[in-house]
Amino acid sequence: MRFIVGILIALILIGLTTVVSAKQEFNFTQVSNLQFQAPKGMSIVRIDAEGLTTGSNQTFVLNAYGRVYTITINSSTTFNAWHTFVITLTYPNGTSTSRTLEMLKPFANKYDVRIQYFGLQANPFGNMQIYIQLDPFDVKKAEIPVDMGYVESFLIFSDVSFTSTVEAEKVSILCITPEEYDKYFKNPSALGFTEFWLVSTSQEVVKFTWQKFLEAVRQIPVAGEFLADGLNFMAIIVGETFYYVKLFLIDNWDITVLTYESIAMMYAISSSRDIFRMFERYTNFHIRTAELIYKVVVGAVRLIFDLIKAVGSLIPFT
Repeated sequence: MRFIVGILIALILIGLTTVVSAKQEFNFTQVSNLQFQAPKGMSIVRIDAEGLTTGSNQTFVLNAYGRVYTITINSSTTFNAWHTFVITLTYPNGTSTSRTLEMLKPFANKYDVRIQYFGLQANPFGNMQIYIQLDPFDVKKAEIPVDMGYVESFLIFSDVSFTSTVEAEKVSILCITPEEYDKYFKNPSALGFTEFWLVSTSQEVVKFTWQKFLEAVRQIPVAGEFLADGLNFMAIIVGETFYYVKLFLIDNWDITVLTYESIAMMYAISSSRDIFRMFERYTNFHIRTAELIYKVVVGAVRLIFDLIKAVGSLIPFT
């Protein structure tokens, strides 16, 4: 067991050293106007604007070291159900081309824009997603959990500006070093783009470490490959469990609380003869829900440790 823990700690330290020195992400909240210049020795490669209200317009001016690309986004909505986005790219020579996206998503009122994305990941309970590729120009949408790949090639920028008719909840700008650009962006297959996508997100160290851990497990004689597949499957279950716990209890806690309390009140009122019986049913509903959430989370954590122990028992000297 100590052997596995040592490997995980070493991989985390290596991942931190590599990732932190190679890239840097800058985040700005509640902004409608932003001008940003890449730090010395770095270039801008990705721009995200999140939490934009439908019916608004945005302009991104991207300076590729003297060659300026301009992206404009005009959004509109019909009956708060059909959402239309017209995305126009103006090239440095002054020519323009446009794409139109239409999404049917009733009651949605927020969208995210991701320019030069590494992968597409969306969820049906979150914002609408617009993914923009510049070279060549292409636009995609995602309305359900999906992984649609990555951009084919990248442009790098010295500075960018963002203007919007509404405030963005967050604007994120990713800067990289020339070494990282040469190693990964110009030749994604050097590392395997899936792996690079994993080490380029906010959870890059954990996911990168997990992949390396699975590689070590596969080296176990006879059972290694089957065990690694089992671990990966269980990781999906655990990941989805914590994802939805975070989605409902952290990211959208206000909506979750209101919905939950409404259900609790309806349950308490039904079949209650007096106010004391109603209060008892209302309290029991909360207690049972808390117990269920506790069992799910604790069960997921125990599953992780049981899997690690199972792997440790197969590796000598642990």
